[in-house]
Amino acid sequence: MRSLGFFLCYLSFTVALQATIDSLRQQLAQNNLNDTARITLLIDLAFYNSSTDPNAGIRYAEEAIRLAQETQQDIRLAKAYSYKALNLHQSGQDSLAIIWFKKAIQTARQRKQVINEASAQHNLALLYTDRGEYGKALAIRQQVNLLLEKAGDQQRLSNALNSTGAIHLHLANYPEALHFFQKSHQMALEGNEQYISQLALENIGLVHKKMGNYAKALHYYNQALAGYMNGQNALSKSNLLANIASLYDEQGNQTKALNLFKEALLINQEAGYPRGEARCLTGIATVYAGMKHYPEAFLFFRKADSLFVHSPDPNAMSALYTSWAEAIEAAPDSTLQHGGYGAANRLSITLSLAQKALSYAQSSELKEREMHLMYFISKVHEQLQEHPEALKSLHRYASLKDTLLGEDRKIAIVKKELQFEADRKELQNQLMLQRERTQQKLIIICATFLLLLGVIAFIIYKKRQNYRQRQQELLLQTKISDTEMKVLRLQMNPHFIFNCLNSISHYILKQDYKQADYYLTKFAKLMRTTLEYSQEKLIPLEDELDLLTHYIKLEQMRMNNTFAYSITVDPAIDIENTSVPPLILQPFVENSIWHGFSDGTSLGHLNITILQQNQHLLCTIEDNGKGRKVRRAQKRKSYGIQLTRERLQLLSNENGSHTADISINDLTPGTRVTVKLPIV
Repeated sequence: MRSLGFFLCYLSFTVALQATIDSLRQQLAQNNLNDTARITLLIDLAFYNSSTDPNAGIRYAEEAIRLAQETQQDIRLAKAYSYKALNLHQSGQDSLAIIWFKKAIQTARQRKQVINEASAQHNLALLYTDRGEYGKALAIRQQVNLLLEKAGDQQRLSNALNSTGAIHLHLANYPEALHFFQKSHQMALEGNEQYISQLALENIGLVHKKMGNYAKALHYYNQALAGYMNGQNALSKSNLLANIASLYDEQGNQTKALNLFKEALLINQEAGYPRGEARCLTGIATVYAGMKHYPEAFLFFRKADSLFVHSPDPNAMSALYTSWAEAIEAAPDSTLQHGGYGAANRLSITLSLAQKALSYAQSSELKEREMHLMYFISKVHEQLQEHPEALKSLHRYASLKDTLLGEDRKIAIVKKELQFEADRKELQNQLMLQRERTQQKLIIICATFLLLLGVIAFIIYKKRQNYRQRQQELLLQTKISDTEMKVLRLQMNPHFIFNCLNSISHYILKQDYKQADYYLTKFAKLMRTTLEYSQEKLIPLEDELDLLTHYIKLEQMRMNNTFAYSITVDPAIDIENTSVPPLILQPFVENSIWHGFSDGTSLGHLNITILQQNQHLLCTIEDNGKGRKVRRAQKRKSYGIQLTRERLQLLSNENGSHTADISINDLTPGTRVTVKLPIV
């Protein structure tokens, strides 16, 4: 069974607040009101009643018109005419509504009331859209958007853009529809217009639903629905509920679809909006037909049809008669007789309903539904042995299918564009987050630097007052500063930086630009990571090993691969959730490379092993280099190892016990360093 078409929500400058209406009525009941105040109150009441009690709205508008004419206050006539038309439209009297809208537009134009003219044209466009006369509606929309843009009225412009997108959506022009809905939503957010933003979100969801992306559609629907939970804008909420119900029906969740359609129906009944009632009844009937509950389906089809007689809606009527015809064609003979249809007349009744549906689809320019109906009608003609008519319908179906295949390609392109846009935004968000983190780190560094300057300035000032006290404080501060600077400097040996730059220069002179660029990229990444980790007390073991790997690979390139390396980690260790002090192993690896493999006479081997022993990590760095005896003979001293011992001592003190330690053993040849760390 073909699912019911969508229920598109339209905005009409209304906020259905009963409290507001009651307040206006109380003010109107006062005896000391002048004519101007009374006319204003009557117009406001006509406006607010349009979405709750259109008949009352008509009475208020007519009273405002009469009083304005008697007191010659023509300046308020255009708005009174427009609100009378609005209430006539809401009550299903479209022919009269069109007359009064045009009268409002003419009156506002004569008096150069731009906003009143735009408002009347806006609501007239809504009426034409409701009736499926999309060409007329779109022509008016263009005028409205131009008027509001010139007037600089952002609120009404965001509203009008949303309604313009709705027309493009009816015409299956999804790129344009999405453009207008997104523009409306952005403008509504900037102007803090929550209601308009909700409607735009709903219609964005509707675009995704039409393109088959149900997850995204439901996401936007739920965002919009959250704004309706306060009881405001009942009719708009009913449209949204019907849209969600239609989505669930297409997904096969008929129970949820029925409940939502019935909830929307109740809202329309309470608001006295017969066109909305008819749409919901059509939806309920279509769901029942899909469940093969044909007696219930026929009952609701008839109820919807009776309401459309007085409040026609070509788009919705086309959906009604399409689903009705399909239900009769599919129902068993016994069910047809129970529903008041003769089994012998099944095909003639089906054909009659399908042709009515086709007529409304063609008048509303609904090409996709027209294509579906042409194929359906051709099958009915075939069963009736009316072969020429069947062939004619089939040819029309083929022609429409060729046309719509182009539209399907457009939809596929739009889907790819939407996915690309989503990926682009996600990347932008990630870059923005990374930029914010970098800025935060720079702020911390600058703040630390400024604080340091302040401390120094304070020490200098105190020196003039108390030389001895200043000397002690300066000595302490200098020691702290020297220690901090040593940590930062020794975390990456300046000699290593110098040699790396020489290597890059060497590649450039050899015109090996690709290798130079690769080396420079790796070097820059290592330096940036080192700077980032220098701010951290602990980092994941996985990150420590990654950084160490980058460092060793750079050293391999610098030393022309005169040594090999391996890193082995105990599988029992969760390297993502085990933390170690940053760059805790790098000084020992550096010593092995610089002092063990510096002569390059034979291939060096560097083995790094991480094991778990009870609540400790045993990190072993073993090489087959020259060893410590040669280094001592050369009188070389490693400040990095001494600094690491101090860091481990601090780590042990923080843990409340001496649990971190270093042991260095001489090998033949080479050296083994074992770093014992507590598991954090």
